[in-house]
Amino acid sequence: LPIAAQRALGLERLSPLAVVAIGGLMVATFLTLLYIPIFYDLFDGVRQRGIRWLEARRRAASEGVPSPSSR
Repeated sequence: LPIAAQRALGLERLSPLAVVAIGGLMVATFLTLLYIPIFYDLFDGVRQRGIRWLEARRRAASEGVPSPSSR
């Protein structure tokens, strides 16, 4: 942050690099805090639906009832 804010001689080449590095860290942090929980929730929901579907098929097979997909 000090390199990005400083306008001294010799730092004019490093200042844009510092701004890009700070921006990249901020964007990566934001995306990590936002998208990781969203994807976790989505995939967990898909997993739960799959488990319920498999249990329903097993229950139907054990009762001798044909499953809807085999009709």
